[in-house]
Amino acid sequence: MVIASKYAGADWVKQSLKCQNMSSFGEQVADLLGDLFLGIYHMPTSKLRNVDWHDDACIRVLIDRNMATYDGDLLTRLVVLSHDRMIRVSIDSCNFHNVELMFHKRLVREGGSIFERMPTMESHIEMIRSGYAFKPL
Repeated sequence: MVIASKYAGADWVKQSLKCQNMSSFGEQVADLLGDLFLGIYHMPTSKLRNVDWHDDACIRVLIDRNMATYDGDLLTRLVVLSHDRMIRVSIDSCNFHNVELMFHKRLVREGGSIFERMPTMESHIEMIRSGYAFKPL
């Protein structure tokens, strides 16, 4: 699924990092990162240079930012943006200063294997809330 990016991260990577042969998935991830950081240029260029933008199945990016759910809502924005774009994101520790974001594309909203599908954010919230006794205030 291709979603128009307000911050056009792929365009910036192609122009500034001279990376003209990005995969279509690399472009989608760069655009997601552009929207996440309100401009991909807010990420350290050294980290962006080390990304294999050619891979069409998995893109790995190191970040050195604090991620939170509300005040400084980077984590929540990452989850929402990835669900909208049908891109799975996993976060793994890397070293003292960095975490690795690993992006995998998904193909369908429903059906298929767990490795192919990505529900909408709304249906995923329903699945999570149905698993425990959630009572809104």
